[in-house]
Amino acid sequence: MSLPSTPKTPIRAITSTLINRASPSVPPASQNYEPLVKSVLAYRLSRLFLQSATVCWATQSVWSIWQSGGIGELGLYGILLVPFRPVTLLGAFLLWIAASVPVVVLRKTFIHSERTPATSPHASLKAALSKSSTKPALFTYLASATILVVVHAVLAYALESGSRGDPRLSLYVKSRKHPHYLNGRLLFLIFSQAAVCLSFLFRNMLRDRFAYRWVSMSSAAPSTLVDITVAAFIAVISITSALPIACFTFGAARMLVLPVVYKLPFLRSLLKPFVNHFTKGPYTFVLPLKHLTLLIRAWFLGFTTFFLWELSEAMFDGLISEPVAVTTQGSKSNPVANQTLLVSGITSKDPVMKYFSYAELAGVVQSKGSTAVAERQALFGDQKNGLNLWGVFVRETLLLLGEDYQRLLRRGAPPPPPEPTATTSATPLTGKKLVEGVEERINATPVPLLRRSILRNQSSSVIGSPGEVVLDQLASDGPIAQAVDKSAEAAHLPDLFKSVSSPLSKSILKPVAEAVPVPAPPVPSAGLIKKARTGICNAVKKSFNEQAPPQLKDEVDQFVRWWTMDRVSRLVDASLPMRELDVVVIEVLTKLVCASLEEDRYGVVQRDIPKILESLLSFLQAVEDYQAEIVKKYSPPPLPSTQPRGAGSGSFETSDGGQEQGEEEAGPTKKELEERRAMEAELEKATDLLGYVGDGLKDGIARIVRTFGDKLTAFRFPPRTAQKLQTFMDFCQ
Repeated sequence: MSLPSTPKTPIRAITSTLINRASPSVPPASQNYEPLVKSVLAYRLSRLFLQSATVCWATQSVWSIWQSGGIGELGLYGILLVPFRPVTLLGAFLLWIAASVPVVVLRKTFIHSERTPATSPHASLKAALSKSSTKPALFTYLASATILVVVHAVLAYALESGSRGDPRLSLYVKSRKHPHYLNGRLLFLIFSQAAVCLSFLFRNMLRDRFAYRWVSMSSAAPSTLVDITVAAFIAVISITSALPIACFTFGAARMLVLPVVYKLPFLRSLLKPFVNHFTKGPYTFVLPLKHLTLLIRAWFLGFTTFFLWELSEAMFDGLISEPVAVTTQGSKSNPVANQTLLVSGITSKDPVMKYFSYAELAGVVQSKGSTAVAERQALFGDQKNGLNLWGVFVRETLLLLGEDYQRLLRRGAPPPPPEPTATTSATPLTGKKLVEGVEERINATPVPLLRRSILRNQSSSVIGSPGEVVLDQLASDGPIAQAVDKSAEAAHLPDLFKSVSSPLSKSILKPVAEAVPVPAPPVPSAGLIKKARTGICNAVKKSFNEQAPPQLKDEVDQFVRWWTMDRVSRLVDASLPMRELDVVVIEVLTKLVCASLEEDRYGVVQRDIPKILESLLSFLQAVEDYQAEIVKKYSPPPLPSTQPRGAGSGSFETSDGGQEQGEEEAGPTKKELEERRAMEAELEKATDLLGYVGDGLKDGIARIVRTFGDKLTAFRFPPRTAQKLQTFMDFCQ
C-alpha cells in the first residue's frame, strides 16, 4: 500500500474581508493641529514686529525733528528728509530693539490661558508677586528703560549740539578738579525711567497682563489707530503721575540714603570720587522746578517709553486674539480632512487652541455654501469613513462645558482632592519551593492573634493566676517589650538591642531615653524679618493715628477699603474664567444640532440631543441660581426715607395740647452715597458677566427648540429638565 504523494503547491486558506480592524482614531492635537496654529501665530508675530518698527521709526522721526531745531532750523524740505537720514534710521532701530522687542518677547514667553482668581487689587498684587514671571518682567523693563536713556543721550549729542547746544547728559560732569563726579541730570533721567518701569509693571500686575486676552467672536478687533490713541492717553496719565514719584525718590536718596552710606568707612572712600558733590548743599523739593528743561525732557522720554510699551502690548493682544484658520477652503478642500483637523484641535489641552478650533468651526457652521454643507456632513458621520468625528466632538464639548459647570457650582474654588480608598495591605507569605530557585508566594492578610484567654470569660473582677500575669508581662509582644521598643526608638538604638524581655531593661533604658536631648527647631531668619516688619508697621500706624488730621485719616481709610475690598465682579469672574470660550462652544454645538435636522443622513446627532439639552439646561439653571444669589446677597439696602417721624401732617400733639413739628430723618451722607453707587456698579458688572453666559445658553436652547419644535416630544427627559424645556417651548411657539 503506497502513501499518497505530497502536493507541490502549498495549500492556502481562502482570504476574507471580514477581519477585525481597529477603528481609526483622531490624531492628537499636538501633532496635527497645534503646529499649524503656531506657524500662523509666528507669521502674525512677524507682522507685529513690522508694525512696531514702523511706530518706532515715526516716533524717532519726531524726536529727530525736535532735536535738530524744528521747522525754524530745518525748513519744510528738511523736515521731509529727516525721517530718511541714517541717524534717524539708526535711532529708530535702537528704539525698536530696546523698547518694543523685549516687551513682545516677554509677553510671548510668559503668556498663559487662565486668569488669576483674585477678588481685590491687594489679592491681585499678592498673586502677581508670587508668579515666576514677575522678576524677569521687572529686570526686562529696567534694562529697557536704562538702555533708552543711553540711546537718548547719545542721539542728543549727535543731533542737539549744533542747534540747541550742549544737552549736558554726559556720564561725568565737566570739571577739571573732579573729573569723575557723576552727572546728576543723567542720574535723574535714570530715576525717572525707573519710576516709569515700576508704574508699568504695577499696572500689568493689577490687570493680569500675561493672561490671554479673550475676545468675543462678535466683537471686531480694534484698529491700529485706536490702539495708538489709547496708548498715548494711558502714557500721558502714567508719566504725569510717575514723575513726581521720581523727584521724591531722587531727593530722598540724596538726603537720607547717601548720608547713611557715607558713614561706612570703606564705602565712603570708594564712593567719594564719584558722588561727593551730592552731599554739598541741601536738597529741597522745589529744586526740580529750577531745572524745568530737564523735567520736560524726562517727561517726554518717559512718555515715549510708556507709549511704546503699551502700544506693543495692545498690538500683541489684538493679533493673538484673532481667530486662526488652518483648513483649506475652496474646490480643492477635503471635507473629511478639514473636520478631522478641527476635531483634533478641540482635543487639545490648551484652552487657547480649543478656542481657535471652535472659532473656525463657527465659520463652517454659519456658511451656507455647498462646501460648508459637505464639511458638516463629514463631521456628522460617513459610513465609508471609519472616523467617528461627531462622537469625539460631542464628548469633548460636553466635557468642557461640564468642567466649567462644576467650577460654577464650586463658585470658582479648586476641585476637592480625591478621597483615599481603603486598601487592605496583603503580606506575602513564602511557601514551598516549586522549582529550584523559585518560591511560591501567597498573598494573604494576616489574622491578628487574640491577646486574651478564650477558655474563660475575662472581666474586671476575674484576674488570671500570678504565673499567667508574669508570663504575659514577659512575652515578646507584652507591655514591657512594647515599652522597651518605644524607648529604644526614642534613643535611636540599633535593632539588636530591641529584643530584650527583662523588666530590668525598662529601668535601664528609661534614663538613656530621657538623657537624649531633643534638638530645638531652628529659628528661621524670615521670622526675625517678619517681626521687624510688623514692629515697623505698628509704629507707623500708631504715629499716623496720633498725628494725622481727621480728613487725611478718612482718605487713607477709604483707600485701604478700596484696596482690600472684594469685588463682586471678580468673584463671578473667578467662577466663570472661560466664559468667552463657553459661549463660542455653545453657539457651535447648538448650530450643528440644528443643521443635523436636514444634513445628518444617518441620524447620528439625534441620539445625543437629550443629553445636550440636559447639559445646557443644567448650566443655565446654575447661572440663574448664582445670579439670584448675587442679587440677594450684594444688593445695597434701600435709602432711608426723609419723611417726618410724626403723623402725615408732620406734627403731633404735646401733653399741654400744643403742636410740635416732627423731626425729619437725616438722609444718607455723601460717603454712603458713593459706597452705594460703587456697590451698584459692581453688582451690575457681576450680573452682566453672568448674563453674558446666560444669554448664550438661552439663545442656543431656543435655537434648538425653534428648529425641532414638536419633534422634541419624541425624546425622554428628566422631570426637572422637561419642566425647564417646556418654558422654552411655550416661549418659542
